[in-house]
Amino acid sequence: MPRVLAIFIIYLLFFGTTGYAAVKGTPIILTQLGSLSQHIPVLTQFYQDKVDHFYSATAHLPEPVHVHFNRLLGKAENALNQMLTNIMLSIQRLATSIFTLFLIPFIVFYLLKDIRKIQQWLKEHTPDRWREPAKVLIHEIDHSLGSYIRGQILVCAAVGIAAFIGLWIFKIPYSGVLGFFVGITDIIPFFGPAIGAVPAILVAMTLGFKKVIIVVAIITVVQTLEGNLFSPVIVGKSVHLHPVVIMLSLIVGGELGGILGLIIAVPAFVTGREIVRFILNERRKKRQAEWTDQHI
Repeated sequence: MPRVLAIFIIYLLFFGTTGYAAVKGTPIILTQLGSLSQHIPVLTQFYQDKVDHFYSATAHLPEPVHVHFNRLLGKAENALNQMLTNIMLSIQRLATSIFTLFLIPFIVFYLLKDIRKIQQWLKEHTPDRWREPAKVLIHEIDHSLGSYIRGQILVCAAVGIAAFIGLWIFKIPYSGVLGFFVGITDIIPFFGPAIGAVPAILVAMTLGFKKVIIVVAIITVVQTLEGNLFSPVIVGKSVHLHPVVIMLSLIVGGELGGILGLIIAVPAFVTGREIVRFILNERRKKRQAEWTDQHI
C-alpha cells in the first residue's frame, strides 16, 4: 500500500489505542491522586504517632539509642525527600519539554514518509568506503536499541497491570496510582522495583501488618513474573546483558544524570556496545584481509 496510507493506519491504531486508554484510565488515576493527596496528612500523622510511640516504649533505654534512632530517621527522611525532589524535577522538565514532545509525531511522520529521499541523500554525501559499514552499523544499533526499548515499554506495562490487579484484588487503597507507579519505575532495572514498592508499602502500613505482608508478597510475585516470564519472553535474548554490566551502567548513569541518567543508562550502553563491536569487527576484517594479501 502507499507509504502515507500505511503510516496513517499505524498512527490511527497507536493514538487510538493510547487515547482510549487515557480517556478511560486518566479519570481513575486523577480521582485516586486527589484522594491520596487529601489523605497525606492522615498518613503523616500516622507515622508521627508511630515515632512517638517508639520514644515512649524505649524511654528506659540509654540516650545513645535515641540518638542513633534519630540519625537513622533523619537519613531516611532525607533520602525520601531527595527521591521526591528528583521525581518532581523530572516531571517539571517533562512539562517544559511538552512542545518538543508534541512535535515528535510530526517529525517522525515526515521521516517515515521521506525515508527513501533521506537515505539517498545520506548515500550521496557519504564516502564510498564508509557506505556499507555505516549501513551495517546503523542496522545493528536500530535492531538492538529498538528491541530493548520496545521490550522495556511492554514489560513496564505488564508489570504495572499485574501490580494493579494484585493490589485491587486485596483491596489496597489507591491501587491504580500505586500500580501505575510500580510500572513506571520498573523502567529502571534492579532499583526500579524497590522504588516502586515504597509507596505501596507505606500505604499498607496504615492498614495493619497483614496488609504490609500482602503488598510485599504481591510485589515479590510481580517481580518474579517479570524476571522469569515478562522479560525473557518479551525482550528475549537479543539484547542480553550481564547483571553486573547493567548495575555498573546504572551507577554511572545515576552519578552523571540522576533519575534521567538511570533511565537512559542501559540504552546508551547498548548503543555503545554495538559501536565497539562494529569497530572491533572491522579491525578484525582488515587484519584478515592484510594477512590474506601477504600469504597469496
